[in-house]
Amino acid sequence: MKVLVDTGVISAADFLEGDSRIQELKWGKGVARTTIAGFRRVEPSHDPDQQREKDALFTIGRLAREGHVELYTYIELNVEMWRRPRGRDPLLNAFLNCRIQQCPAPIERSKFRTTIDMKEWFAKGGKTDRGRGVSPSEFNQIPFFQWLSSLSSDESATLASHSKQIGLDEFEVLSLHDLPWFQTLAHAFASPENLPDCFHIWTARRNGIDALLTLEKKLPRTVKQFKRRKEHPIDTGIAIVRPTELLGQLKLSELDAVPVEPGRFYSYMEIFQIQDRLLKGQLSSKVLAAGTTQFSPSENP
Repeated sequence: MKVLVDTGVISAADFLEGDSRIQELKWGKGVARTTIAGFRRVEPSHDPDQQREKDALFTIGRLAREGHVELYTYIELNVEMWRRPRGRDPLLNAFLNCRIQQCPAPIERSKFRTTIDMKEWFAKGGKTDRGRGVSPSEFNQIPFFQWLSSLSSDESATLASHSKQIGLDEFEVLSLHDLPWFQTLAHAFASPENLPDCFHIWTARRNGIDALLTLEKKLPRTVKQFKRRKEHPIDTGIAIVRPTELLGQLKLSELDAVPVEPGRFYSYMEIFQIQDRLLKGQLSSKVLAAGTTQFSPSENP
């Protein structure tokens, strides 16, 4: 199964944050106190359902390492990740050693919008930015998607006819022919704030990907409602699923145990040992059966 991974899922796959503790060491006839650097598990969510979805990422990561699931991302999801604070690559990520492949955007934004101001390029251009006093520009994500959703059939045909001058490849030309599908979905959502999600769904559809994996609760429900409408139903052709629903589609009813406990300090050596066991498949549900979580895949009304 091919799965496009939403930004929130990638962020939630980090289960560790830095921590330290004071340790007493015997030194001669006395005792010395020293600070030991290490880690603790990220504080679990107050929403048990949401935490269960995050915990399920370890099972999805194992399936990806075993080749049962193929994970994908693309440039616009990468841009969303670059907007977030970045440090060193985290230890004990749920997607540790998983290959996340790049797929092409239906239409590459840089072919139509170029700027030397990288802040403009990375900005979403939505209500959050406006709330910070940042005015949207044509180089932001949402304004570009708004432009795409406003193109007439004649305008998109003109762009397709000038594909060589613009630098569009065959995939993008075919996307211009498929643009009415994206526009239909965008108009159904109505709010410009949903345009990035629309573009992610279109990207999955254009690349023949089976599912978009998200931690959002509202998006899967909304897309299902579009499909059930009596008038002008919209079938995205891909599944918009949360982690446990994805596992349900794969006929799995058991989550792998999360290999770190809340509220406990872990040294570097302990984390390296846990990672080694994780990559060797020694932390799967078959081995830690006593620590697994039974679940029923979430149903979105």
